Amino acid sequence: MGVPNNSDLASSVLRQNVDDFLTELDGKPLQAVEAAHEHHAHSGHSDHHGAEHHMMKMWFHGGYEEVILFEFWRISTPLGLLLSCLAIFIMGIAYEALKWSRVHLQTRLTRSVTPVNRRSALQFLLPGLYVIQLVLAYWLMLIAMTYNYYLTAAVVLGGGVGHWIFAIVDPTQSAADELAADSCH
Repeated sequence: MGVPNNSDLASSVLRQNVDDFLTELDGKPLQAVEAAHEHHAHSGHSDHHGAEHHMMKMWFHGGYEEVILFEFWRISTPLGLLLSCLAIFIMGIAYEALKWSRVHLQTRLTRSVTPVNRRSALQFLLPGLYVIQLVLAYWLMLIAMTYNYYLTAAVVLGGGVGHWIFAIVDPTQSAADELAADSCH
């Protein structure tokens, strides 16, 4: 082995600093770790404009204090959680309704022998419905990614009930294949 170069020395110092930091955190309660994170992340900033900071939990948890999708959809009471779960449940049903409606309209369009002007209206409607469905799918995914098990249960139950409601309507085999090929949700 030769004389260590500057790169090896810097790497060694960095490794030692990381080891020291992790050793310091070992055994501290989560609140202390979050406080240390907040202190280090914002120590150079003096102007916070009075904004509250939200630390996202990256594990499944309960509780009713959450920010859902947007800053204005902040819940802090059990009633807020219940109403939010109801809204999310309805979003899950709406997602399935949009999915079924798109397939139903697409099937009608392909079987139809109507004039071209009626077809063009449907050809504009179908992509619009798809965009709305896609937005709902991503919102539902992001809600599930809050890792709040009440909100996640509302997503899953809403989608399940919506699927059950619209499974009563028997789509054609090609429509069923299109449903199965849907992405994201």
